[in-house]
Amino acid sequence: MISWKATNSIHTLMVLKFNIPSRMKHKSSIDEEFLEKAVSDFVNGQQKFLELTNEEITDIFFQTNEMLSILLQNLLKAGHFKDKIDSSKCGMHVYGQYLVVRSEKMNVTFEWGIEHDYFYLENNLGNAEKLRYMSDQFYNILLELKSLDNFEFRLNGKLDHHQKPYYENKTSLIFGLIRNYILHQSEKLNSEDFPSQGNFDPGILMVKFPFEIGWSTIIKNAGHAFKQIYRLNYLLWKVPSQR
Repeated sequence: MISWKATNSIHTLMVLKFNIPSRMKHKSSIDEEFLEKAVSDFVNGQQKFLELTNEEITDIFFQTNEMLSILLQNLLKAGHFKDKIDSSKCGMHVYGQYLVVRSEKMNVTFEWGIEHDYFYLENNLGNAEKLRYMSDQFYNILLELKSLDNFEFRLNGKLDHHQKPYYENKTSLIFGLIRNYILHQSEKLNSEDFPSQGNFDPGILMVKFPFEIGWSTIIKNAGHAFKQIYRLNYLLWKVPSQR
């Protein structure tokens, strides 16, 4: 099934999302020769896309998805997640493609993808309206993620010129996140249709893993990043909705 859907990802583009076809083989063993070929073909395909035949585009697509699946299965092994992780859907955008990685326990999705000269892991925190219940453990995990190479948290929302003298801070991720949450909650509280106001959407977390660091390091670093981002989502998810 193929459908167009606007994405809330960092790419801010229209993307093509669909189920992974049955011809995909979900291997988990590391064959570095295959991975090197898949990366090379992906990069060449991006650079020479208009010169490719439909058959060549299709072959690169399947090969890239297989590579992403192999890497995903290996980076998940170290996590020992007590959860069923579904990666049966995938997507494409102008810069690359990705697997939609869904936690069935939390109903939260991640993107594990490739574009340009790096792999990336991306997530929009689920249940973020429960941020007020978080202890220092949550923020310590977030600070650990911030210390990783090529980590980015693009916070949603912009301050207007009345708010900037009181709330602007361009150096602290934690302050920015809490500030945006408090402003959102205040707006909800003062709204006439308070019950119908949407949930808090903090923004996008993203970690990049350049090709040049090598396969074992990509798997190790991506596995660690996925586990930490999963923990953030888990801490938010486990707070009872009726609390």
